[in-house]
Amino acid sequence: MRNLRVEELTHDKIPQAYALLLVSLPSLKLDAWRRYATALIAEPAAAKIPDATGIITVVNEQSYLLGLAGYRIEPDLTHGTVLTVENFHAVDLFDPREAVESLSRGLEEVAQRYNCGAIHTSLLPSRENRNNALSPLLLDVGHRVEGRRYCKRLIG
Repeated sequence: MRNLRVEELTHDKIPQAYALLLVSLPSLKLDAWRRYATALIAEPAAAKIPDATGIITVVNEQSYLLGLAGYRIEPDLTHGTVLTVENFHAVDLFDPREAVESLSRGLEEVAQRYNCGAIHTSLLPSRENRNNALSPLLLDVGHRVEGRRYCKRLIG
């Protein structure tokens, strides 16, 4: 097994993370990613977000990003306080399972820090169905399908 580390995303790593996201989201614009990442990694008061937010990453021994996930702590009707995870991406040509497991462990640590009752993870479809390949890996680390997420676009 390799020595993968879980780290919070910092402002200086936003461009490197963008390159990782382009694998799954080739139409993602850099300015949209910068706005999103900056809002999540800013101090909650500065971002005008009431709850804790962040982006965690998985990096290998050479400090290359292999995965990332944005998160928010928020209330949930059935689970109390939850860690809501969006944009879960793991891109590792050698063994995506290790990246998913590391990212999942990192998210569990964040959830425990905030006394969350559950972790809700959304996988968005990608053109190459890369995120569909992540579904069985998430199931292997203890996640289960609990519902569906729908989106009604209001702009663009």
